[in-house]
Amino acid sequence: MGCGAHKVDQTLPTSTSTSIWQGQKLNLDTTERLDNFPHDELKSAAQKVDSQQGRNKSELASISVKLINSNATYKTSIVNVTPCSQRSGKEKLQTESRTAAGTGETANVPETKFPRDPATLTAVYKPIPEFDRTRLEAIVGGAPDRQTASLVELCAYFREKTEKLSDEEKAWIIFRWLSVNISYDVETFLSGIYGDVEPEDVFHSGIGICSGYSCLYKHIADRIGLISECIKGDAKGMGYSADVPFKNTNHEWNAVKVRGCWYLLDSTWGSGHVEGCLYIKEFREYYFCTHPCRMIRSHRPDEEVWQLLETPVSKAEFESYLKYEALFYEAGLVSVAPDLAVVSSADPHGTFRVNFAPGSRVALLANLLDEKDNKIEGATFVQRFSDHFEIDVLYSRPGKYKVDFYGQIPRMGTEYSSIFSYVIDCNGESKDMLSYPTQYPTYSQIESVLYLPKTGPLKRGSTVTFKIGTTKVEALVVVVGGKWTPLRKEAPGLFSGDVVISAEDVCVYYKEKGRAELAGILSYTTIA
Repeated sequence: MGCGAHKVDQTLPTSTSTSIWQGQKLNLDTTERLDNFPHDELKSAAQKVDSQQGRNKSELASISVKLINSNATYKTSIVNVTPCSQRSGKEKLQTESRTAAGTGETANVPETKFPRDPATLTAVYKPIPEFDRTRLEAIVGGAPDRQTASLVELCAYFREKTEKLSDEEKAWIIFRWLSVNISYDVETFLSGIYGDVEPEDVFHSGIGICSGYSCLYKHIADRIGLISECIKGDAKGMGYSADVPFKNTNHEWNAVKVRGCWYLLDSTWGSGHVEGCLYIKEFREYYFCTHPCRMIRSHRPDEEVWQLLETPVSKAEFESYLKYEALFYEAGLVSVAPDLAVVSSADPHGTFRVNFAPGSRVALLANLLDEKDNKIEGATFVQRFSDHFEIDVLYSRPGKYKVDFYGQIPRMGTEYSSIFSYVIDCNGESKDMLSYPTQYPTYSQIESVLYLPKTGPLKRGSTVTFKIGTTKVEALVVVVGGKWTPLRKEAPGLFSGDVVISAEDVCVYYKEKGRAELAGILSYTTIA
């Protein structure tokens, strides 16, 4: 499915299994991998298994293969293995005895389950230990060129380079390599004809949809000593709309076992996102080992066991959840009220609250869209307080609306990116055609709070009281048709004053200490 935020991929994977030869698998008690047999005799054994498809499996009970240039005899056992794409989560966890290369471990039922409450994030969920990403980036950068090397050579390279690395470092290297070397196949997704998603095909083409990413992740993980699984389910990505129920499985991601504990990751969403018909590469580490109580807001596995939660989330609950984009957490936002994807309102005026953690420097914008996705001007107003934002919205008349919220973090540049969206079902109507003043970016930069007047339009010929709070400026001025009216400093951090509305143009400006120029923060519409 589409990465990061943004369209629902209807992909049903053809296979996510590491088993070979059409549903059979060789379990070898050695670190040699099935895709890289170094000995002719072992190759012959594999070919013999392949040639016996459909025959009595008892004939293939076991084969002893003496490896050339080795003193040991390794026994291989043939087991019937349903392809991964056809197995249930319980089958993957309970009945499949698959070992990761060199680990001797098997994929068991996750014993650790986590509460849904995000407040338990640090108390209950064991975050992976920190590690030096610079060193790992060098390993990723030094990998064999995908265009000239084979997938076997890539796996061999990673196996050598990661031999002494921790589980979390190995897991991250694969995650990062995919983000650099594989791009989302937008054309295939839009065509609806998904074709082959086998690891070899994705590797050689350099493009894939979600199941291609997850299969390739698992393929490499299995060969460098990690236990992993491909997880299918519903995801709120490209094309998602909160008021449209999920019908078919639309996405695939991974679980990986790190130091004996299962973690969830999505290498598709971690690699970039789609804007229109274009794929934008953008590495988002948020989707690496994401906390289950966060992942469940956007990803719900078909098999509940892979939610990794004490109390599984039902499909109805999942659909009701407000979806938070990665930036929500990266920006230090904590919670939202109301916390529902679809909000019904009998009031033409709505108020939303977004809480943020201490030290967060995020700025927010909000847009109200009508049923045709047209932006309604003057319909939203955002204010920042000490620990939260308050966002006021005017719906004006009954109908279905969408409220899109965008965030911006100074360290990530000046652009605003999506963080969450509501669908509003309003059956109330306003008698007054009210609108909010236009906010300029400087309004939030000086941490302003508007007390009066909260709404417009302002009536020409009237006298209006202005009251604005901010501790970041030396002076505030209201300019009406070229006439300046300075607001008096009523108290520390509070400016107020009465202004005659004598013209159409009404703007509020501020002046910083030590600077001569003024900058605008608000503008109002007026009526006769």
